[in-house]
Formats: sequence, C-alpha cells, structure tokens
Amino acid sequence: MKRSFDLSTAALHLLAMAFMLSDHLWATVLPGVMWLTAVGRIAFPIFAFLAVEGYFHTHSFRRYALRMLLFAVLSEVPFDLMYSGTPFYPVHQNVIWTLLLGLLGIRAMEAVRATEEHYRRCLLRQHQHEEQQQFAAVFHGQRLSAGQRQPRPSI
Repeated sequence: MKRSFDLSTAALHLLAMAFMLSDHLWATVLPGVMWLTAVGRIAFPIFAFLAVEGYFHTHSFRRYALRMLLFAVLSEVPFDLMYSGTPFYPVHQNVIWTLLLGLLGIRAMEAVRATEEHYRRCLLRQHQHEEQQQFAAVFHGQRLSAGQRQPRPSI
C-alpha cells in the first residue's frame, strides 16, 4: 500500500512561521549561525503558495486583501525596528507587502483574462452573425436563380 504525505494549511503555516523565525533569529540574535538564514529562506515560497491558495478559495477578495494590508501595516513598525532600530525604515519592508502585491497581480491577470474572454465571445458572435448573413444571401440567391418567387419583405 502506497502511503501519501499530506500537510494541512495550518501545518504549512506553522512550518513557514518556524522557518521565518529561524531567519529572524539569524538577523537579530544569532548572526553567526548561517544555516538559520538558509532554513529561513524556505518560508517565503510557502507563504506565497498559501496566499495564492487563499486567493482562489476566498469568498471575498476585497476582505482578504484588506486583511493582508492590515497585517502589512501592523507588522511594518516591528519589522523596521528589528532591522534598522528605527520605527520607519523605507529601504527594507516586510514580506507581507510583497505577498499583497502578488495577490493584486493575480487579480489584475484574472481581470485581463475575463476581458479577453469577453472580447473573444463578442468576436465569435459577430463572426457567426456574418456567416449567417452570408448563408442567407447565398441561399436567397439560389432561390432566385431557380425561378422561385422572391419572398415579400415583412413589415
């Protein structure tokens, strides 16, 4: 029997948070322990995956994006204090801003895709209408050449 290994979303969150903690420990308390930052760099791809999963499973993108924005703002001051020692450090921001920009990018791509699909359908309908008109013209021309009476125009 083949065994499968499944991780829940909660387990992935906890794992990513542990990896991020190791990276932050390296950046603040234990700068000489280089393996901590190597382990910590695994956190971002996991968080990015979870953000995309959240995008596709949320009922309200607006509320999801606002929660992400709220956490980005709330975590910015502690992040800046940790990295620079000042409450505002415009050179380096926390990763939640990047995740939020990624979500907005996905939303923009979905909007473009929907718009393209709308135009594609409109063009298809226009093409079908033109084909119907051409068929009607050919059919009508064949009826006239066969000596059949021309239909009366409807009023």
